[in-house]
Amino acid sequence: MGPSSEIPDTPVGDQLGWVLDTLNGGIARESVASISGRFAPSALGSVSGANLMAQLGYWADRHVGYRYTRSEGRPSRTHLSSIVVTATMEFGLIEIQTEPEEPYRIVRFRIQPTEPDG
Repeated sequence: MGPSSEIPDTPVGDQLGWVLDTLNGGIARESVASISGRFAPSALGSVSGANLMAQLGYWADRHVGYRYTRSEGRPSRTHLSSIVVTATMEFGLIEIQTEPEEPYRIVRFRIQPTEPDG
């Protein structure tokens, strides 16, 4: 199966959709509580909801027009490393891992700049 430019229709894909929406202006609709609700208690043990909101806000302020381009590696229902590109052609890596069962909250989250070829 080759790379796809569509976000996988999986629980982790749903979380990536939320992250991209948040980065593309949705941060204004979020609160520390709503962001914290997306993350599992195990993730919030190492970083606070306020820090997550600040991290998302930083990336939302830094670039505009985030768009999913492809998965890096082999995605699963609960883990996805995705390459995104911004309107100004800046590339980034967003890695998300969710809980194995509902409500599929995020247990691992990473966003960082990357090269176009991953």
